Amino acid sequence: MAEEELVGTAMMLIVAGHESTVNLLGDAVLALLQHPEQLGLLRERPELMPGAVEEFLRCDTSVGRSTSRYAAEDVELGGVPIPRGSMVVVALGAAGRDAPQA
Repeated sequence: MAEEELVGTAMMLIVAGHESTVNLLGDAVLALLQHPEQLGLLRERPELMPGAVEEFLRCDTSVGRSTSRYAAEDVELGGVPIPRGSMVVVALGAAGRDAPQA
């Protein structure tokens, strides 16, 4: 791997970790201010915090979208054709939001 690639990868990891942490903290504080009963519950029962963090991440993802990727081959996703070479970006906040399917 070239030196430029290593530096680029290191910078992406640093920025990605910083971005997701900052957004998680901000989103969590806002959610708790909007739901003071939940803030009170966490103050009374701090052992619930690990589950609360998972719920903060589930409800309002701290990173809105994935990094850009390109389709390696022609594929179809949800009835939508994605030609080889097309840029693909995943909206991470949309994950788990579909209606239940029978």
